[in-house]
Amino acid sequence: MDRTPAAAPIPAAMPSVPALPRIAVVIPTLNEASTLPQTLAALAAQDYPAELTEILVLDGGSSDGTREIVAAHRGRPVHLLDNPGRTTPAAINLALRWTDADAILWLSGHCLLSPNYVSAVAAAYAERPRRVCGGRLEVHGQGWRGGLNALLLSSRFGTGVSPLRFGRKPGPSDSVTFALFDRQMLVEMGGLDESLARNQDNDLFGRLRQQGVEFWRVDAEATYLAPFTFSGLWRRAFLNGAWSLWGHRRGRGGHHWWHFAPMAMVGAGTLLAMLWFAGLSAAGWILLSLAGLYAAMAIVSALTVALPSRLPWAVPVLPALFFIHHVIYGLGSWTALLRANPVPPRPAVST
Repeated sequence: MDRTPAAAPIPAAMPSVPALPRIAVVIPTLNEASTLPQTLAALAAQDYPAELTEILVLDGGSSDGTREIVAAHRGRPVHLLDNPGRTTPAAINLALRWTDADAILWLSGHCLLSPNYVSAVAAAYAERPRRVCGGRLEVHGQGWRGGLNALLLSSRFGTGVSPLRFGRKPGPSDSVTFALFDRQMLVEMGGLDESLARNQDNDLFGRLRQQGVEFWRVDAEATYLAPFTFSGLWRRAFLNGAWSLWGHRRGRGGHHWWHFAPMAMVGAGTLLAMLWFAGLSAAGWILLSLAGLYAAMAIVSALTVALPSRLPWAVPVLPALFFIHHVIYGLGSWTALLRANPVPPRPAVST
């Protein structure tokens, strides 16, 4: 009887597991002492391996104790770098030159990440390194002014219908927030445009879309901490309105109709008011009708964001805040239309 042992079956090939990337968490700062401790604490609580993470705080010359907060931080090591250019694009480009990590996670000094955020974006990136990965966005505020500002920024009527702000479903997306980027991809693109003091993310996303880069939302959450004061919110609105127009002149995409709706509202309202005072009664009726429609939409939007947050007292206040915010944003765009871009485009990071 033949007792020759049968050949052992050849085991099926094990599926390859993508290697986890080394990630540089990049945080541009300028006077972020009021919120940076919370940002760093949320990073310390991440479940991603510490040995695969480095945290870079690029400070543009803070005078409020931000640098001292970084120096006193206990947890995952934080590298404090000087950012002579002061702006966010200059900070990101400095980080691209400084680190040799596989990817960079672009944050701000006023955001909080859920404990699984870095792991979630890293896993999506590992599957396809050239995609841009980010999570859901929530907006919270501190104090009653910050709470009202957060409600405004949480409203589609207040800020537009951008999927960056309101997208929730994991998977492909038009844009994502607090995103993880392949570092070499950004270097090959020349980095961020350092002539943009704001709206640099819209410009970058527009260039990425032109190259066919995929955006991917993961099942993790980033919380943006709204400005604490009305003056801070309105300054932000005016500058965003101006830089939306200046950035749009680059012709790279990245801007949508809602970026220019406040400008259209201010322009149409001013024109109709001038015609009304000039004696054209029809212009007055049109203006009043549009004002009534705006008020109705503002009230409905206030109810939509205030009641789920259990802040009914905010309902009568929010319509006025919507109006002020839109007018200031629109005025920012109109002032930009009448002025040349403050700084011409220039290359930033060489390959």
